[in-house]
Amino acid sequence: MVLTVTAVLGRFRGDILFTLGILLTSGVAFIGNLVAARYLLPDELGILQTLMLLPTYCMFLQFGVFNGLNRNIAFCLGRGDSTKVQVMVDSSWRTAKVVALAGMVISLAAVAYYSFSSYPKLYLWGMIFVLLTLVAEPFSQHLEVVYLSSRSFRPLGVRLLWQNLFNFFGNLLPAVGGAFGFIAARSVYVLSRLALRWAGVPIRARGGGCFEAIRDLAATGMPLLVAGTLYAFLGVADRSVIACYMTPKDVGQFALAGLVVTGIQFLPQCLATLLYPRISACYGKTGSSRQLRRYFWILLGLNICVVLPMCLATYFLVGPLTERYLPKYVEGIPAAKVACLSSLAFIYIGVAAIIAVVRRNTPYIMAILVSLILVWLLGGYLVQHGYGIMGAVWARAIATALLCGFTIGFAYWLTTKEIAP
Repeated sequence: MVLTVTAVLGRFRGDILFTLGILLTSGVAFIGNLVAARYLLPDELGILQTLMLLPTYCMFLQFGVFNGLNRNIAFCLGRGDSTKVQVMVDSSWRTAKVVALAGMVISLAAVAYYSFSSYPKLYLWGMIFVLLTLVAEPFSQHLEVVYLSSRSFRPLGVRLLWQNLFNFFGNLLPAVGGAFGFIAARSVYVLSRLALRWAGVPIRARGGGCFEAIRDLAATGMPLLVAGTLYAFLGVADRSVIACYMTPKDVGQFALAGLVVTGIQFLPQCLATLLYPRISACYGKTGSSRQLRRYFWILLGLNICVVLPMCLATYFLVGPLTERYLPKYVEGIPAAKVACLSSLAFIYIGVAAIIAVVRRNTPYIMAILVSLILVWLLGGYLVQHGYGIMGAVWARAIATALLCGFTIGFAYWLTTKEIAP
């Protein structure tokens, strides 16, 4: 038994280390959000969280190149085509440079807007971390995709551990500097994320790539980007509705529900990240979508075992803990409890990877789009008719439940067909 356990630990050492890094990343981020909520006023936190929406809405700038790289590296390595992998990495790095330049232009335009407007000066100061994010994140995304798709989980896990160390101390800055400490903490996160991935990347860009490879990556990744971007928009749609129709203080009160959702979904997302390269490699090697059925059951079963107890525990703990440690945010407790229940739908996270790998994305994209529209229309209606932040969170709950049902059913159906690459 000892030898068996040792062998298993040795075989999956990289996976375990990466999983530990992801868990710590989510835990450190959660602690950072708690510290921010503890030391920032609701209106200050609301302003800064509103600014954090800007990088989310700029996700489309890379036109799916990074998404295509994420799928194609594992796929081509499964087929033994390392030459094509190098060309794709070179082309993706070139794309990262262009996207970073575009992000800088957008950031400077926003800085100019806030400089000549009547908005509080905190908006202008907050643009510091927005600028850093839009410039640095394209490079970080490219590098992380290379680590993940080449299944270099161990070195990436080591870098995540160091990053968590830096970010843990950075997250304490709001306790010292309030809102400006929060800005500094976000800047530490962005810069450490890029710096730690820069050295030791398993497949380094060696040339300028080519337009044809960029086009191929975009063609592969654009549906994945559209799905991922719409999903990200869905993730912030409730907060966006509140920011649109209500005050920064209301956005701040809603931060408690955001904490709940972030805390519950990080384990399913970690499982999906670990298994995605394996799913893609299996599909590239076997050429059969039916061979992905076991991954469907693995992901669904693990997610149920993880999500259900987390949702129930959080539902009963969020009220007492908020009253004890975050008394300024007690108005957000009812919305946070609804968020706990709606997070049960996160059992579908990861199952969607099967849809991405077999490239049957259009129905999934339409389902996300319908869910997004539902949050905006229903959430906007309820918010404007006196339901406040509860209207937005209920709209998100309904939309997430519908998306969950569709995703699980569609992914299962795909594994009953013989869909070739």
